[in-house]
Amino acid sequence: MPASSKPKQNALVMKTHGVPLSICRLRVALPVVHGRLDQRHADDEDVLRWHLDRSHELDGILEEAAVEDFVVEATQDNAAQVAVRVIRGAGWDGSPA
Repeated sequence: MPASSKPKQNALVMKTHGVPLSICRLRVALPVVHGRLDQRHADDEDVLRWHLDRSHELDGILEEAAVEDFVVEATQDNAAQVAVRVIRGAGWDGSPA
């Protein structure tokens, strides 16, 4: 979504769902992503190669698109720690986003 269409998208979500749209990007360092993919697809080299290549592509696409309202670094923390930062970043804990 181009940055210029983001306000329109936010307005549409607010109108249809009654809540503002808040996009969070979870960022994980590519070496960590690759390690996880290595484990997940260790038994299928072709599938592993596809996912490794795609992870580079998607990282670039997300970086260029920059549609997120905030980014949470998720490389080293567990799911509960990341969830807390997402809640805070979105302002769902009562703090300003």
